[in-house]
Amino acid sequence: MVDYCPDTSCSIVTFFVETLDKEKSKMERENTGNSFDCIISFPLRCQFYYERLLHSPSHPSPADTVQGRWQQDLHYLASELPRLHINAFHSISKEAFEREVARIDSLIPNLKPREIKVELTKLVALIGDGHTRFDWLSTSYSLVVPLQLYWLRDGLFVTGTIDKYKQILGTRVIGIASTTIEQAYEKICQLIPRECEGFLLDKSANYLTKVDNLYSLGIANNTDSVQFVFETKGNDTVAIYLATSYKYNSASYYSLPENPPLYRTRTDLEYWSEYFKEINTLYLKYNAFINPASFPKFSDKFWQMVEDSSIEFVIIDFRDNEGGFSYCFDSFFDHILTHDNINQKNHLYVLVNRGSFSSASQYAFQIRQATNALLAGEEMGNATSSYGEVRYFKLPNSGIKISYCIKYFVDWPDSLPPFKIDIPVTPSSDEYFSGEDPVLDSVIQRIQKTLRESGQHDSTNNQE
Repeated sequence: MVDYCPDTSCSIVTFFVETLDKEKSKMERENTGNSFDCIISFPLRCQFYYERLLHSPSHPSPADTVQGRWQQDLHYLASELPRLHINAFHSISKEAFEREVARIDSLIPNLKPREIKVELTKLVALIGDGHTRFDWLSTSYSLVVPLQLYWLRDGLFVTGTIDKYKQILGTRVIGIASTTIEQAYEKICQLIPRECEGFLLDKSANYLTKVDNLYSLGIANNTDSVQFVFETKGNDTVAIYLATSYKYNSASYYSLPENPPLYRTRTDLEYWSEYFKEINTLYLKYNAFINPASFPKFSDKFWQMVEDSSIEFVIIDFRDNEGGFSYCFDSFFDHILTHDNINQKNHLYVLVNRGSFSSASQYAFQIRQATNALLAGEEMGNATSSYGEVRYFKLPNSGIKISYCIKYFVDWPDSLPPFKIDIPVTPSSDEYFSGEDPVLDSVIQRIQKTLRESGQHDSTNNQE
């Protein structure tokens, strides 16, 4: 992903000379010694920047006031996002979008920067696809309450917090200040692209911990501390004012369950596998599609083991995989198609949840269409057809990145029956906090049934 050439007032000649100098310096720093790559890459990069130079709008001089500069950013966003997105008005009309721009423009003189950011977040969310967002991949710190939250079958629960508030671990959130959690969810979803219900569930839990969101939407009364209302396992109601900070680090939170289920272990690895001996099943956990170069070797070894050990069942786990490179899984998918003993009903399973997004959900749809796999879990974070192939641009004054999409993907054609999860399972709070995995357990039970029906020895989940 790249951003715009920052100085669109320079002449074409000056621009190319400066670009050539930058390329030369870059080559010297990298000391690649590959003259062919240098010869090819420079003209391609020049062509790319030249096209952007011709078509990118010029930036006006920054306004004198903070609010004026934010209005300039708003106007730039309002012109660039529809211009660059492949179909910006697929969920909202052009007229409705422009009315919203005018509304925000009139509000900005009386808003603080944190409130302006929330208004711009709402504006971008109206585009309606999960890859088009305000403050794309932000690395800046946010003012937050020290909570990790997760929606379970019976509500929104605290799964992590700091030592000071350990007593609320495992409790259910029922309100924020005077707002019920149901009302807070509806309000916070204004900031989230309505890709699908799974996407809203996945993102809302995090958005509800960000203080600027809560304050600007009228959920919280101030930003120094926020009152959350919890219900304990004994049905007692506890209201606590949580101190806010930019310095909280969720990596250091106390979290539950203390012994997480298998799929939530080894999260630092891109992918890994495990053999369930008692049910003769090979399990693959793919956490993120990051390194397309290394996975084919792993994939070949995985399927060699399937052949050498006469593996009967394969489980592919895409839960909490937010995607990445869209071709990472191709080698594994090709192997599925050539292994008829696995590519049959009740022998191949794909596990998904709301955190399965982008390339992960696309592969899940593809596998479900082209093979005999069964999908288990809950609704994914992607719609059956969605926008992707992300690019971004920066707002001229704040420098905030706005992502947009340049491709449309039909992952489940209308010619097929309506898509549904074959084995729908959403964990309850009791299952989650006890470290159970009802999704994997449901698949293992089906495998055991298949083994019994084939006359093989009844078995349990003994993982080695």
